[in-house]
Amino acid sequence: MVLGTDGSGRDYYGLRQEVSPTADAAAHLAASGPKRRAGEHLRLAWSKLYGLHPDPSGAYWHAVKAIEAAGKGTLAPDDDDATLGKLMNNLRTGRSKFRVRLDGDEHNDSRDTIHHLMGMVWRSEFDRHGTDDPEVPLGVGGADAEAATFAAVTLVHYFQAGHISRSDAAEAARD
Repeated sequence: MVLGTDGSGRDYYGLRQEVSPTADAAAHLAASGPKRRAGEHLRLAWSKLYGLHPDPSGAYWHAVKAIEAAGKGTLAPDDDDATLGKLMNNLRTGRSKFRVRLDGDEHNDSRDTIHHLMGMVWRSEFDRHGTDDPEVPLGVGGADAEAATFAAVTLVHYFQAGHISRSDAAEAARD
């Protein structure tokens, strides 16, 4: 089973935990889109989550990077340093600039749903910043890393497939 790619772009193989074939196929589909760096981060998150020696913090970190790499071209195309927080802010403050397939209605805007999913990932990465608060965990647990990685699979696929896009007016203004 391919677990990821090394620094030279070569696949590496190894043992891993059993994963549902459906989940594995969804992750593979999301990782194989046109945004190669997003796919690389997603594959690394997957391998750190389900590899022989799991690394939940590493999986979470790569899940965040996958979302950033996939979403930057749509939500922050002119910002080389766009972080997940910046992508979320751009989506929230520039609502009319973006479209989400399966758009909601006046009571449930799909842009809010995407923003909330991104926010769940953003707020739950406990080891992203140092803190002296003893109540904050020192690392990310396996269940949180799994939830973040699956959120990343969904978000990366949405960006890869064009289900989150710039509106026609925003594209025209940019060109």
